[in-house]
Amino acid sequence: MESLNTSVDLTREYTIMAQAFVWNHKLEIGATLYALLPSFWGRRFWLHSQMLIMLVVSGFPTVICPQTYLSYMSETSGKMDETHIQLMRWIGILIITQALSCWLLSKSSDSTTETSQLWAYTVESGCVVLAKYYMYTHPPKIADVKFDDQMFPSSILATTLMFLVSLFYALRSTDWSGYTEQLSRRNTHIRLDSLLLFVLGVIWFADPTLFLNCQTDAKTMDDFHLYQCRVVGAFLFYNAILSARSVTFLRDSDKDAVIFSHLIGYLMLITVFAVGQIKKWETKSVKSAALVSVDEVFLVFNAVFAMSIDVPKYLTKTFVPRVLQVPQDLQRIVKIKRF
Repeated sequence: MESLNTSVDLTREYTIMAQAFVWNHKLEIGATLYALLPSFWGRRFWLHSQMLIMLVVSGFPTVICPQTYLSYMSETSGKMDETHIQLMRWIGILIITQALSCWLLSKSSDSTTETSQLWAYTVESGCVVLAKYYMYTHPPKIADVKFDDQMFPSSILATTLMFLVSLFYALRSTDWSGYTEQLSRRNTHIRLDSLLLFVLGVIWFADPTLFLNCQTDAKTMDDFHLYQCRVVGAFLFYNAILSARSVTFLRDSDKDAVIFSHLIGYLMLITVFAVGQIKKWETKSVKSAALVSVDEVFLVFNAVFAMSIDVPKYLTKTFVPRVLQVPQDLQRIVKIKRF
């Protein structure tokens, strides 16, 4: 009888310890499940599920209500200025662009498209990890916006795990090279799109103050501004790599999917930038604002020339029919393989 009571007490004690461990590490456990659980069903399911989660959780909410999003996610505390809000919306737009290209390529029979997305996502997530880790190891002493001490490390863990998973799947891929094509006007525009995105990504990630000095007063600049710019640069790297790899895609429809998603992103960025100017976003001069918007306008025209068909025809023949098939796509993505 005494041994039975001892066994019950030990079981109760272990249960309490397990519950305490789960409660104290709930954020780390949640981040691990978020990053690793979809990987059990293969690289295709993992890639599409991550893009869907990013779109629903971070993409649209960040564009519509960035302040509410950050407050709800408990990643930051403090009051954000107009520059913070503007940069958060830009990050959300780039997430939408990334998810849109993944969705448009989801029905492609060319496996090179998945490999290209994995390599692009590997570089992007790696850069985001570096930006987050630097922000975590160099906390600002005086700043209006600060990261939460408990939530931010979990965010770093989730991003690191996603980087490792994408790197693992990318290294396991055997279809790296794609297809060789002759020089053409269209491929020249696509390569130019990739080159400009890569240069902009380097500027945003390596020297974010170069952009911020054109948009806001140096006295109001803080470390969160710099972190946001580096995240923007990471997403620009994704688009640059995917655009460069799209030249080797076998089908013109896959190339159009990448360029069209970039075109939508450019138009959204210009729209948000214009709205920010109307709301008297802190700019030093009209010339500075015009200088920042020139690259986006050039990218828009370059993307239009890179399309194999007119944009209205692509909308009616490809994009709208795909939108009508969204319910079937969602069922296919969430379908779990039976072992």
